[in-house]
Amino acid sequence: MKSLVLSGGGSFGSFEAGVLYAIFYKVHFDKIYGTSVGALNSVLMAQAYLDEKPDILRNTWTNIIKKDNDVYNKRFLKLILGKPPYDFSPLRSFFKNNIDINSILKMDKKINLTATDLISGLPITFSNQNGLTEEQFIDAAIGSASVPPLFQPVKLKKFVLVDGGIRDNVPLANVIDNKEKDSILVILCRDEKMEEKPDKYNGVLKISERSIDIMVNEITKNDISMILNINNLLEKIEEKEKTPWLMEKKHINIDVISPGENLEGDMLDFSTEHLNRIFQKGMAKGFDFIPKI
Repeated sequence: MKSLVLSGGGSFGSFEAGVLYAIFYKVHFDKIYGTSVGALNSVLMAQAYLDEKPDILRNTWTNIIKKDNDVYNKRFLKLILGKPPYDFSPLRSFFKNNIDINSILKMDKKINLTATDLISGLPITFSNQNGLTEEQFIDAAIGSASVPPLFQPVKLKKFVLVDGGIRDNVPLANVIDNKEKDSILVILCRDEKMEEKPDKYNGVLKISERSIDIMVNEITKNDISMILNINNLLEKIEEKEKTPWLMEKKHINIDVISPGENLEGDMLDFSTEHLNRIFQKGMAKGFDFIPKI
């Protein structure tokens, strides 16, 4: 099985989309896993498979989204009232107007969207094959991207969902634990090395954004390291010496594409100039990529 794993990263999802656009005809995926903006790109990839061409990826990130208000609304009065100041109403409208959700729910290809449940504190994965309604599938995608405390949580079934990156920014757990033999391509929106970002950090929104950025970066590094460490252990330890936990694991062929540099800009900046520049960098990486899987 060939699996695509898409990380979170806000507006830097444009890099991810650029890679996907460039590699669309190079490699075909059986399963797609996405967190946060990776969930958005997972839905776009599903639509691209339905269309049998990747145009939806490029059109969304370089034409449809031109400014912040095409993705989220800002209501700063809510901040004064102690409520999250942003909401994803424009993104919800985008899904309804541009994506054939009903057809995605009928696909044989499995599309997995990961969010974090505030009640249990656990990462929760929703699939197009879980019997969700169209509205519930959109809720799962919106919940996956709802960064706290900036965005209102999304209620879906018994869950209260916030950004999947809080617990599982690179949603590899399901791939590791299933019994199928997998090859994985992971696409990271941001480079694994954290950049210094000088600022006064005297506003609630700036402090929140930077704090989340630091936390998600650490989670990402740990998630990638986990697979590499498991692979290393499986290669070096003899069968009779394996612990029960390790015996349940499998060697996974993994490729990782990341920017390889610190991309300039903020994760909530959805301006045309920012998105186009990053999309071009993603395309360049994608065209250079030679798949091993």
